[in-house]
Amino acid sequence: IYADDLARHFGVDGVRYYALAEMPWATDGSITYEALIARYNTDLANNLGNLVNRTIAMTKKYFDGVIPSPVDTNDELDADLAAVVCASRDAFVAAMDEYHIADAIDAVVTLLRRANKYIDETTPWTLAKDDENKARLGTVMYNLLEAIRFAAVLLTPIIPGSCEKIFAQLGTSLSTYDSIEKFGSRAAGESVGEAQVLFSRIDEEKTLAEIAAEREAANAATIAKPEAMPAITIDDFAAIKLRAAQIVECEGVPKAKKLLKLTVDLGHEKRQVVSGIAKNYKPEELIGKKVVLVCNLKPAKLCGVDSFGMILASGEGDDVRVIFLDDAVENGSEIH
Repeated sequence: IYADDLARHFGVDGVRYYALAEMPWATDGSITYEALIARYNTDLANNLGNLVNRTIAMTKKYFDGVIPSPVDTNDELDADLAAVVCASRDAFVAAMDEYHIADAIDAVVTLLRRANKYIDETTPWTLAKDDENKARLGTVMYNLLEAIRFAAVLLTPIIPGSCEKIFAQLGTSLSTYDSIEKFGSRAAGESVGEAQVLFSRIDEEKTLAEIAAEREAANAATIAKPEAMPAITIDDFAAIKLRAAQIVECEGVPKAKKLLKLTVDLGHEKRQVVSGIAKNYKPEELIGKKVVLVCNLKPAKLCGVDSFGMILASGEGDDVRVIFLDDAVENGSEIH
């Protein structure tokens, strides 16, 4: 899973949110497409995006987009919402001070859930049916807008791009931590912006199918495309002399953990060869084995030991495997 692919499907803020919210303090976390989609839909599309969208839309519908003045009626629902919002703010700050970012985000999610529940408890659409409830409706909308502002301030370091859009929809420049010291700091009479979808709900089945199709296409392209490398002629290849050689002696090279010193029999002569295969083979495992030797390679000195050839092997790094020949192959026979 690559960050660029994630951002293409879920947006930069979607990826930022998941990475920060899903990784617990001091332990490993995991990233799967399924888990990312689930959290995206629950926290961002439902709890945050839907809350912002319908609150702005109701403010537009019921108050022509002008923020109403709240009326203090000592309502328990209002007091509880304000208390949860402020408690979530304090919990967020405390967790961030300890670098417990996932816990800090959980505190904001608690705020968002309470705000959504507040909508269900106060039913603004019902209050709007009776002009006698206009003041109460105004208080409800003000409280919701203020709760959203608190959440946007707290989430700014987590999903900065999305929070800029939230402040624009709220129609406010009050976006600093100082501005959320007290619930109800924003003045009434200002206008909200236009309601916009922040996070569209993701169809898991459709998205996973698209990702699988992209992977298939990428794999097919990788298989179909030959590896780019300089081309050589048959004469270039013919210049390399490969012969069958049998290992008759083998020992480690002092102070060189990766090297083995081998004596190989080419039928008409014996040669000393140094090879970096000590991490993969013990000397006794190689004695008697037949290998392919590049026998016209320029001599080299490795860790002070002369080497007159190179043994063919596959792999790289610490995972190297020698290419062995059948015992029936004669020592010194040329390999074409």
